[in-house]
Amino acid sequence: MWFLRSGPRIQEIPLNRILSNPYQPRKEVREEGLQHLMQSIAENGLIVPIIVRRLDRGRNFELVAGQRRVQACRRLNWKRIPALVRSLSDRDVTQVSLLENLQRAELSAVEVAESFERLVRDYVQVGREDLARKLGLDPKEVASQGQLLSLSVVTREAVMTGLITERHAQAMLALSREEDQIRVLKQVHKEDLSVRQTKMLVQQVLSERERPPSAPGSAPAGVGTTEGPLVGRLEGELGKLLAGNGFHTEALEAIVRELGQGLDLDAAGALAFPEETSAVAEGGSVERHMLRAARVSLWVARHAGWSAERLQQVGVAALLYDVGLRRVDPQLLSRRGPLSPAEQILVRRHVSHGEEILSRLTGLDPDVRAGVLQHHERFDGSGYLNGLRERGIHPVAQLIGMADAYVAMCERRPHRDGYTPYRALKVLQIETERGAHDPELLGRFIAALSLYPVGSRVVLSDNRVGVVARPGAAPVRPVVR
Repeated sequence: MWFLRSGPRIQEIPLNRILSNPYQPRKEVREEGLQHLMQSIAENGLIVPIIVRRLDRGRNFELVAGQRRVQACRRLNWKRIPALVRSLSDRDVTQVSLLENLQRAELSAVEVAESFERLVRDYVQVGREDLARKLGLDPKEVASQGQLLSLSVVTREAVMTGLITERHAQAMLALSREEDQIRVLKQVHKEDLSVRQTKMLVQQVLSERERPPSAPGSAPAGVGTTEGPLVGRLEGELGKLLAGNGFHTEALEAIVRELGQGLDLDAAGALAFPEETSAVAEGGSVERHMLRAARVSLWVARHAGWSAERLQQVGVAALLYDVGLRRVDPQLLSRRGPLSPAEQILVRRHVSHGEEILSRLTGLDPDVRAGVLQHHERFDGSGYLNGLRERGIHPVAQLIGMADAYVAMCERRPHRDGYTPYRALKVLQIETERGAHDPELLGRFIAALSLYPVGSRVVLSDNRVGVVARPGAAPVRPVVR
């Protein structure tokens, strides 16, 4: 293939050392097809090796192509699997994964579009049409599939799981509101509507939208009622801190108490973030992002049984940890596409800026200070600024760092849509497998939020769409309404 840089090297590698690729194009693996593949492998062996690349100086491997084969062999209790080991860049991994899935298994239109956009946006410096032709795709069809990415996450997942067809989804493109798409989605499935009937239903919904609203306040729960005023208050307090005039941590402690009260009254609303532009890009605010991370951090700390004093430290640190971003060029934060190494260094300096800002404060709780200054340290020593590792990182900083990463993934960014909470947690799991986070802390994080966090919209086993109301007894079985 035109983009591979090194020759093949086939070897048998342990299945337990193969880590998932978070950007794998295929999001859903059909059970029926997997059973057929297992039967074939059991009878004939694995004819085509998987493709991997080395991680961690060769100890572990990242799966590039062969997701279904790996799952089948694991179910067959294989210990080792034939693999083609490649030296691949991130760009190459995306290209190989997409091509292999296109050639060996049917991808949904959404999965093709997401992978194609990732190549165009983040890595490939060629035109869309040229790239499509290199991948053996029809440029017009790719453009049509790309329109599906404007649909809500729930609607796109309905296409990926086969709940609706690509043509049904195309008919829903006129609906910009997620609640309208979900209404149509439910009716399409319940009544088995044709594409033509779906178009008529969409027109009906649009006609209803043109009428004057019967009541104000269509914002999602927990948004626009408590978040907006708190953002303004936090902006004001941090403005005082930056100006060196009249800042007191007591004001932040009061906000922490209100966040706790919000979690008591409506955890679903407090932990559900609307699919909007990132809080640190395109005119959004750093403060809104920190408030969201503070809610998540407090919720997890509560479920972990941390003391009232520690909860206060977590809350205050979470309202300060990104204050240094106020000293970073906003154009870097709103960049559509990857930053250069030099630009990454400029953004990373926000921790140093935060350290300088906090140095003006006398009497700041040392645990709060550590939570702010160490939030980008990582469990395996790969973080910054000081390369701290494992228990050398303050527990408050570890929790805030994980919450910051989770919220950042859930928020929409200039170059991508927001992840579903489930997908964000899966990425954290993969990062933890690679050593970035404390496995024990991740366990507490998932136990508090569940793999399907409060506010998540999920497709049930009977294909109905529901909303997670609260965690269940097990992370994989939440209470749904």
